[in-house]
Amino acid sequence: MSEIVISGWILRGEEFELISGYISIKDGVIKEVEEENIRGELLIIPSLVNAHVHTGDAVAKDLEYEDLRSVVAPPDGLKHRILRETPRDEIIGMMKRVSNDMVKCGIGAFCDFREGGIEGVRMLREAEFKPLAVILGRPEGCDEEEVLKISEGIGVSGYLDVEEELLISWRESAKRMRKLFAIHAGEFERSDIEGALSLEPDFVVHMTCASREDIKMMADLNIPVVVCPRANLDGAGICGRAPPLREMLEEGLCVAIGTDNLMINSVDLFREMDFISRVYKIPPKEILKMGTINGARILKRDEELGCIEVGKKAYITVINLNSSNTCGSRSVIRTLIRRVRPDDIVRTITGG
Repeated sequence: MSEIVISGWILRGEEFELISGYISIKDGVIKEVEEENIRGELLIIPSLVNAHVHTGDAVAKDLEYEDLRSVVAPPDGLKHRILRETPRDEIIGMMKRVSNDMVKCGIGAFCDFREGGIEGVRMLREAEFKPLAVILGRPEGCDEEEVLKISEGIGVSGYLDVEEELLISWRESAKRMRKLFAIHAGEFERSDIEGALSLEPDFVVHMTCASREDIKMMADLNIPVVVCPRANLDGAGICGRAPPLREMLEEGLCVAIGTDNLMINSVDLFREMDFISRVYKIPPKEILKMGTINGARILKRDEELGCIEVGKKAYITVINLNSSNTCGSRSVIRTLIRRVRPDDIVRTITGG
């Protein structure tokens, strides 16, 4: 494979040091990250990691509803009925379009909580996503080991949705097979948080209703969290409240971000990061970590992606700093978090 060289401004390493220079890529791997007085109009950043999404839900975008819990609750919530009734080829076709949209949004990797047992995982595999797909399946109508053999782990809808003995069995099987075990918790109320944390999952999703004590428990157990603030704050959607993100960071949790259900949100992490910046007033560099290296670390992929370093795979997104939207920036990282749109993206390289 021929060498690719990209010059401009670079956010280098896990601390996103802003340098002028170039990177070279060969055989899908970053071979050089060198400083040089190039400057220019391009900004080279690590591709984003959407750490929680349900891609199959793209077949039912923007449904009108009054109570989202009744829509998403397994096994017979509206979304689950729609997924069962939708032809297989239609779901796969929509997943392929989600893949294209992710690339346009600068996303290099994502984690899907894939419903539908073995068949659900297979459909996502057949969609041949361009970004790296970390698929967490569900043992629905099958043995957990069957799902684990073809996926990266298990993603549970909630502690109260499954018998505890089964949850323990799933967790132990995932651990034995060196796969991920993750679970939704505290999305609608606190009642499932203690049980979810007792399973000591690799990470939890949401924790919108978490108390300070819950967050301290997570810190003590070293359990990371993926938050989806836009979805959670949708007053007509999930619960109309913001996850306690600042408290999570204050307690030292590793926090990543996702866009959640495609029924109600696009996959655009730039919108998510902008939202977090304006609602929570968190420093831009910290937000960028949530959208890149933290997500890679939570998904156990930080050795290959999440930041720009020699030896990592080339999950790279290139931004135009001289578009009508971005020109005149006085703070590159602040512009990246609060202003960049998909049409400012020149190129997304997904590992090769």
